[in-house]
Amino acid sequence: MEQVTHVTVGEKLSNRNLWAFSAGGIGRDMSYGLWNSFLLTCIMYTKGINATQLTTILLMMTICRIWDAVNDPIMGGIIERTRTKWGKFKPWIMIGAVTNALITFTIFAVPLRGMDFVIFFPFAYLLWDITFTMNDIGYWAMLPSLSSNDNDRNKISTLANILAGIGAGIAGIIIPIFTTGKWAIGGNAITGFTVIAAIIGVVFIGCQTMTSCVVREKPLPPAGEKIGIKEMFKVIFKNDQLLWMALVMIVYNLGSSLYFASTTNFIYFRFGYKGTFAATFGTLGGLLGGVSIFYPLFAKKFNRKQISIAGISTAVVGYILMFVIGAATMKGPASAGIFAGLIVSAALITCGQTMFYMVQTISIANTIEYNEWKTGKREEGIIFSVRPFMAKMGSALVVAFQAIIYGVLGIANFTNKISDMENNTNIIIAGGTGTPEYAELLGQAGISYEQAQASLVASGNATPSFADVIGELKAVGIQNVLDGVDPNTKIWMLFGLTILPMIFVVAGLIIWCKKFKLDEKRYAEIVLANEETKAQKAREAELAEGEVAPEVAADDNVVA
Repeated sequence: MEQVTHVTVGEKLSNRNLWAFSAGGIGRDMSYGLWNSFLLTCIMYTKGINATQLTTILLMMTICRIWDAVNDPIMGGIIERTRTKWGKFKPWIMIGAVTNALITFTIFAVPLRGMDFVIFFPFAYLLWDITFTMNDIGYWAMLPSLSSNDNDRNKISTLANILAGIGAGIAGIIIPIFTTGKWAIGGNAITGFTVIAAIIGVVFIGCQTMTSCVVREKPLPPAGEKIGIKEMFKVIFKNDQLLWMALVMIVYNLGSSLYFASTTNFIYFRFGYKGTFAATFGTLGGLLGGVSIFYPLFAKKFNRKQISIAGISTAVVGYILMFVIGAATMKGPASAGIFAGLIVSAALITCGQTMFYMVQTISIANTIEYNEWKTGKREEGIIFSVRPFMAKMGSALVVAFQAIIYGVLGIANFTNKISDMENNTNIIIAGGTGTPEYAELLGQAGISYEQAQASLVASGNATPSFADVIGELKAVGIQNVLDGVDPNTKIWMLFGLTILPMIFVVAGLIIWCKKFKLDEKRYAEIVLANEETKAQKAREAELAEGEVAPEVAADDNVVA
């Protein structure tokens, strides 16, 4: 008997839904990239917080993310019961996008510093989490509802992740370039982050509006009975394959998020406080490692287990290579060769982890049909709430790890000095010379205004403006701070960027290989069984109607 390895039942995925759904992720992941990769950077380099305040904020982030993760299944249950003329998912996608964009802008633009910002932060952060959860669960829960076809699901998962990666990549380029160094908007990171947050917020809302207006959802069955919190968690805990995927995702997300969250700070400390370095590192590493476009091709030639093992093996090579190159050369000057070697390492990491992430996205989607097979109910909203739940739990642990690492290494002692110079620059450019901050900035730079002006002239700027000279003073002062960092401190930062993440992503692969049983063959069998069950119920319903009709006719004859 021929083995079933592919599923072709169900309505074919339309190009309209394929592109409209996937393209919505561009602005969405630009916004998430700003938040996930640069929020802590913005706080450390612009909010003037000391080591104790930084630790407090990191602990607040950890607690808020854990609390919000617990709320994800509740949001999934709400979406599961939503029935509107606009569909099941779209209302929450739009409500979440608009409110989250406004809150994101507020957090990046608020002029509070020090303890005032620490007090403000947890309330704003919780609001951000709540609104993003609305959008996140609504958006990703829509994906499996668009098709149960194996090839179509590979296609839409691939394109959605590619376009989301493009959005995150754009954010990774423009944010450091226009918030740090000579290209910073307004000459400082404070103005830069404010303007960038506004622009990205508009793009986020625009992309999600396109998805909501263009995607056509399938007709929905009537909402089932109201599900309480206890019942929501029962849905999750009764699905053993979903539980194993939850564990895989939290372990994997801990590793991959720890890598991405630590990259910008390490690049600044090793190669200088210049946005072009961070942007180049992230962009080239991402582009060279961006193999997700080929996932459908790989899926036709190899099974998901083979792709996962090959992907994580590639990432491990990248992690080891990055640590060896970085640690071996740390006590020498930074060079283009070292930078290039780290970019190649980053490409291997991105390439490998992207492949495994694609498998995870498809695997958790496939647990919906498994749930339908076991219980007769799909429960997309509740099941897909596990994805952001585990992502947030992983990111909460990442923040906890960062709090420990940064606290032990005393990173805030250096970033706080940089933050002071960023704020002084903002004040000076707005108020002119003669302010106390001006004298302070001159002292931190270690050179006079005239020396900075002469340096700019020598570099080709014949008529430097006042803002140009202040920017040069700031750049020199910041480099003085970074030059004072012990090389061993940078090596430990590199350890937290490479070896720790490597351990976690490998653990995620091992759990997935040993415990997740919905391979291509088993999934195809389950989907076909579900279709047969639906067909059987339809036949039974037809027979029941046929039995009722003669009785009604007989009754009518008697009455007559």
